[in-house]
Amino acid sequence: MGHEIIGTALNTLFFGFFGGFSSLFIWFASLRYPFSQVINNKIFVGELLQVLISVIAVILTVPMTTWVVTTRHAHRRKE
Repeated sequence: MGHEIIGTALNTLFFGFFGGFSSLFIWFASLRYPFSQVINNKIFVGELLQVLISVIAVILTVPMTTWVVTTRHAHRRKE
């Protein structure tokens, strides 16, 4: 079940951020930015970091939720 949740969330992130990146790439391509300037751009780096942090958060969601549920369940059994 966790694979489906992660897959769906990553799919949503991919298509959501793809829209932002596509307009950014069209803008960079139309202005003929060199690759070094694209990598150095604040907007590009901000979008890239947002995508990376979101992917890490999605991947960690299922294991952390599983850990919290099992820990709470173990504490209730002790009582």
